[in-house]
Amino acid sequence: MISFRMDLCYIKIRTIITDTEMNFSTSTDENSKYESIAVGFRSMMESGIFRAGDKLPSLRKISVEKKVSISTVLLAYELLENEGYIRSKPKSGYVVLARKGASKIPSMAKRPKLVPSFGIDERISSLIDSLQNPDILQLGTAIPERGYLPIPALHKNLKKAVLIADGHNYQNSQGYPELRKQLALRASFQGIASHESDIIVTNGCQDALNLCIKVLTKPGDLIAVESPVYFGILQSIQRSGRKALEIPIDPICGISLRHLEEAIHQYPIKCLIVNPNFQNPTGSLLSDEDKKEVVDLCSVKNIPIIEDDIYGDLYFTASRPMSLKSFDKKENVYKISSYSKIVSPDLRIGWILPGKKGLEIQKEIKIARLALPSVPQIALSEFLKTSYERNLKTLKRNLFSNLAKIRESVLKNFPETTSISNPQGGLVFWIELPSRVDSLLLQNEAWKHNISIAPGPIFSGTGNFRNFLRLSGAIRFTSKVEEKIKTLGKLVAQLKNTF
Repeated sequence: MISFRMDLCYIKIRTIITDTEMNFSTSTDENSKYESIAVGFRSMMESGIFRAGDKLPSLRKISVEKKVSISTVLLAYELLENEGYIRSKPKSGYVVLARKGASKIPSMAKRPKLVPSFGIDERISSLIDSLQNPDILQLGTAIPERGYLPIPALHKNLKKAVLIADGHNYQNSQGYPELRKQLALRASFQGIASHESDIIVTNGCQDALNLCIKVLTKPGDLIAVESPVYFGILQSIQRSGRKALEIPIDPICGISLRHLEEAIHQYPIKCLIVNPNFQNPTGSLLSDEDKKEVVDLCSVKNIPIIEDDIYGDLYFTASRPMSLKSFDKKENVYKISSYSKIVSPDLRIGWILPGKKGLEIQKEIKIARLALPSVPQIALSEFLKTSYERNLKTLKRNLFSNLAKIRESVLKNFPETTSISNPQGGLVFWIELPSRVDSLLLQNEAWKHNISIAPGPIFSGTGNFRNFLRLSGAIRFTSKVEEKIKTLGKLVAQLKNTF
């Protein structure tokens, strides 16, 4: 199923994995060291760099290259062996096994597509309705199970925030100063020079997106988006009276630079919205080299970029992937994000690290509202100062293990011709079903078994990706979840044989 279109992408993956593993050699966390090595080899096997029958480098060689102990490398190899990726052969080391679903990565769209006047709201309404039913297992969401989130720690900070907050005064419309200071500090970790006065706190990431669209474009303007793309972005474009142009993305390496460059020259694009780190729904990761090229391409044509970096902190490799904003020399990138996927969706706090039109966004906020509630902002600020890194580490460890189990279950229980992404971070899988299977019909059948999925067509304004679906990796893998995945696999097989 994979063609040579991926060759260049594989080279970039090899570079990314090597860099992150080498960086990790300075870590003092032995568990993280061997997991990082395993992540690198797993990705190379999934992407076809190592194929069935290939011999892995010796324990000693990897030990020297990565500057870790032989026992650490052995732990990584044993983990891969337990997962069925490799096998130990006496006096021969470790060899790669042929696996069901190995080297099967979902395909990408063929070319940019103008989105007609679309009704994305109607397509997702049934998915939203299913979220209200506690009897339905939400296998299509991009939200971590509450048990994974640091709710108890957050509650402590909320209690503290109530005591700190001055209930008689509104906060600054731009946001609580101490929170903005924390956000600016964390931006500096990615090489982004910013000050708390630059940060604009919003009512969630969607609010941040809407504000940027309103200031950077006008009704009727054409906005380039990824394809597939998170349906909330399509909703914002539709409701604001703008138009969308879908640019194909690779399920491993992110937005296609060739197609983006062609589109920039062919269409009057006024803005680009991109999710470069563990994209929703594919989980793709844009390399640093490609991030810089995207920024440069758009800067030349003076096309502002809205960067959705909500998943950037959920990385499984050694270091956090860079932001597009890190490469922005002309104040052309507007970074938006939120901690709803990491701390709690109940906080409803997002923010913007703007470009050259930051003052215009601030003015827009002052017109639209007085200020956001102070208590959640204070609580998040305190959490970031005291508890964030520790809880993030625990969350990523749990997600890493959970995603591996769910992916293995899909490979085991879905038809042979199914392809599934293998993200190095984030919360979701992008699955390509056999060509005859319509994921909208699959959704209808799944509901009868109290299963909810996210069918592919909701991630495109053109109704594309009918034989695709998004599956959550953040629902705790239990015997119940395993049974539901088995049921889903049987339904896929039935639909495959029916049509």
